Amino acid sequence: MTPTTPRRWPASGPLAAVAVTLVVAGCASTPPTCTPDEEKAWASANGSAIRGVAYPDDARQQGLEGQVRLMVTVDESDAVRQVLVESSSGHDVLDQAALKAGREAKFTSPVCSGTKLARSFVVPVSFKLDASQSTR
Repeated sequence: MTPTTPRRWPASGPLAAVAVTLVVAGCASTPPTCTPDEEKAWASANGSAIRGVAYPDDARQQGLEGQVRLMVTVDESDAVRQVLVESSSGHDVLDQAALKAGREAKFTSPVCSGTKLARSFVVPVSFKLDASQSTR
């Protein structure tokens, strides 16, 4: 058996051009990254985005409480594209109320280096009764 010499691609020609094109295209599609100040401004604008979540009557009557953590995805035009339960409260009725509120909430997408970006983030929704609200 004779050893074979590995084949080398030519440094120029059509294949070299394709490789360069792919690298350049890959770099061009990298989204801008947010500076710490841009992240802070965006987080501040979205930190209290879900307000006045309706406490379901049946949950209130049963004295149910809990926190739902929603995974919200907004696109570059600030439209809510997806809302999922990342962490359940343990009560379906509270989870469903949080999902409804998340779908109806207004969020903004971050602006990083002058470009609006799609973003997924976690939003906590708490359901807590005080003594005057509980029927128990």
